[in-house]
Amino acid sequence: MIAMFAPLLIVGLSKSMIHFSTNVYWQLWFSHTLELFAALNVNLIFSLILGQLGIMINMPFMLTQVVSGAGLIPRPILPEFFKAMSNISPCFYAIRADYNILYGGNHTETLWLQLFAIGVVTIVIHLIIVAFQKNKNPLIDVA
Repeated sequence: MIAMFAPLLIVGLSKSMIHFSTNVYWQLWFSHTLELFAALNVNLIFSLILGQLGIMINMPFMLTQVVSGAGLIPRPILPEFFKAMSNISPCFYAIRADYNILYGGNHTETLWLQLFAIGVVTIVIHLIIVAFQKNKNPLIDVA
């Protein structure tokens, strides 16, 4: 629900400052909905596995995702670690999609599919974690 409603406000505020078309508004809303869906699910993985300790691990992990998103530093000049992280970072695909929508570009739908795929894969990971926790498997230490 958060992933669907928060972008309405966020993109609406951007529209009031930048004055883009209604079509662009809805494309950005969809893009940010997918991004939040994927990002929230990616960041939930550590919390599911490690509990409150996972929340502390999420902070540097989120910062890593922001840098690997390549919004400020172009991907070709990023260090190899951040290039690798950009493959699993929802930020990278969302930033590319935003650039495509706002300034023109190709393959926006492909970026949306990649964001959706990241979200689906993380949900499958969540289900596996919860299944192991429910069965009290000693391989996963639940905090």
